[in-house]
Amino acid sequence: MASQKNMPITQPKSIDYVKASMLVNAAFDISKDPIFIKNTQGCFVHVNDAFCQVYGLEKKDLIGDEDEPRSVPYSSKELLAQEREILISGNETVAEESVTVKGQPAKTILTRKYRFTAPDGNKYIVGIGHDITP
Repeated sequence: MASQKNMPITQPKSIDYVKASMLVNAAFDISKDPIFIKNTQGCFVHVNDAFCQVYGLEKKDLIGDEDEPRSVPYSSKELLAQEREILISGNETVAEESVTVKGQPAKTILTRKYRFTAPDGNKYIVGIGHDITP
C-alpha cells in the first residue's frame, strides 16, 4: 500500500469549456420553470425555453449582444427598481407576478430573484419562476 508521501502528483484535468457550456445550456433548457439572467442594464443575457413559452417570445427577440442590447419588453419601472435594489443589496426576493400574453388567460408566476457576481466582478440578476396559476 502506497503512503501519501509516495503518491504521484497529477495535474487537474483540463475543462472542456465548450462541452461544459453545452451541458449547462441543456440543463437550463430542460427545466420546466422559466429561468432568466439579466445584466445591470435590465437586458436579458440568457433565458430558457420555458421562459420563452410563458411570455410568448423567442430567445432571438429577447437576447441582445453587447453591441445592441435589447430592452426588456415587459418591464415596468417598479420591476426595474426592484432589480436594481437586488443588484445593490444582494438580497434575494420572492414575488408573485401576473403575466398576460395575448390570447391566453393570465398566469401567476412566483419568481425568486438572486444577485450573482461573476468572477470578473460583473453583477447579474438570476430569476427562477414557477407557475402557481390556480
